[in-house]
Amino acid sequence: MRRHKITIALCALFVSAPGWSSEDDDLWILPTVIACVAQYPELSNTRLGTSLVNSPKLQQHLDRAKAVLVSKPWQGRALCDELMHVKRDPQRDDQTYFNNMRDRHLDALKALAERFPYGWSFSHPPQ
Repeated sequence: MRRHKITIALCALFVSAPGWSSEDDDLWILPTVIACVAQYPELSNTRLGTSLVNSPKLQQHLDRAKAVLVSKPWQGRALCDELMHVKRDPQRDDQTYFNNMRDRHLDALKALAERFPYGWSFSHPPQ
């Protein structure tokens, strides 16, 4: 239940993508990984993709993202390729690295947020 609440909180924060700043750390990563695997299924073979598809708690978010992205595809390939193939480097400041990645791909992240205006749990407004 705790992971589910954390996932929902992360997804809620994702909706605010246009207002992201460097203080937001890496909260954009999980929702973006979900969208990357949903839009580009071949990325499910990456380390991050495998973790996602093997998580029963995240599977429902992946399924919903697939449903939305089938009808309204997202053009985030460059971001997905960079994010999904990132390798851990102990010499690198990961926070700065991910902040720079986010900044380089902010337009793609904004476009993704537009496809999920109500978060990952809803493809339409809550009733």
